[in-house]
Amino acid sequence: MKNSVGKRMAKRSAAAVRQERAAAHRRMFLKYLRRPSEKNLEAAVAAFIELGHPGGRDAAVGFGLELERLTQGDHDEWLRLLGAALRSGDHPFYASLKRLSPFAHMLIAVVDRGGDMFMVRGDIDRLLDAWRRRGLKYVR
Repeated sequence: MKNSVGKRMAKRSAAAVRQERAAAHRRMFLKYLRRPSEKNLEAAVAAFIELGHPGGRDAAVGFGLELERLTQGDHDEWLRLLGAALRSGDHPFYASLKRLSPFAHMLIAVVDRGGDMFMVRGDIDRLLDAWRRRGLKYVR
């Protein structure tokens, strides 16, 4: 019995460490996007490596290049990032990213299709409110 409790505690502890690393990664990521510098880039890439990404150093190099494309305003890179943030369900992170993006004042939605169903995520409430203000009808 104690052994299974110990295993659960170890799992929970490992999950907590992973969450802390992910939060640090998001903070460094946003810090670099707000204030691009070599120091902030190195910190963001180091936080990425701390996450233990399976691609290792090669993935870290790709991540650094992605960050640079974002700071250059690459619309495709921003849309990929915002879509991933929406799909992750981390709404505060998505909102922070969107404010920094070239799409800050646009409504964004991601449509995922699975079989006969569609799932729409994004600025849906704002979109529906805009429709309602224009007199369009919709069913919630």
